[in-house]
Amino acid sequence: MKISTIAFGIAAAFFSVGSASADVYVSANFSGGVFSGPNVNSPFVGVVAPNSTFTGGLVFDSSLVPAAGSGFQNVAFSSFPDIGSIPAATAFHFSLGSLSFNLGNDPLASIQYNNGKFNGFAANLLFTHAGSQYDLLISGGTFQIYLAPGGNPDFSNTFVSGYFNIGNAALTGQTPFTPQVAAVPEPSTWAMLILGFAGVGFMAYRRRNQAMAIAA
Repeated sequence: MKISTIAFGIAAAFFSVGSASADVYVSANFSGGVFSGPNVNSPFVGVVAPNSTFTGGLVFDSSLVPAAGSGFQNVAFSSFPDIGSIPAATAFHFSLGSLSFNLGNDPLASIQYNNGKFNGFAANLLFTHAGSQYDLLISGGTFQIYLAPGGNPDFSNTFVSGYFNIGNAALTGQTPFTPQVAAVPEPSTWAMLILGFAGVGFMAYRRRNQAMAIAA
């Protein structure tokens, strides 16, 4: 066997990519809408339409879904073992009119469950619009947009309000999701790597000795 062949095998074993976690991830879609009536105020008139609907997507860790009868619980996206390998716009995203949001707006956002069933989100999605900072505050199945100078919401005036469809049936298109992370070598793989490097070194030593013998 050539040294290059052995080296290639070692590199393939070391740099193989796969899921390093036993957690089971699922991607899904969700939907919601804006309340009708005077629930869209300037400067969001024409940006978000009253009584309009929206869709979005998320990835959830089925291993962390609370058990039935556990009451209200929030599971932070940051608690996923592989969240670093899931893009923010894949982990959580949706568009509200011409406004788009994802996990990057609030890395501490959570999925909310009620007795083990999907109940919306818990998040403070900060964003800038028309030169001012706002906060889209999500609490379970409802949301409101407030002015947020300095990142602190001013609850005296609601600019937009709406809802998320909740319940497990509201999560549609559920599909297994695999974060692509560098695999952690098993002990047996480490043993093969050590033997492989030793073999490469021994073959290189033999070739050098043979070359010296021929030259002599």
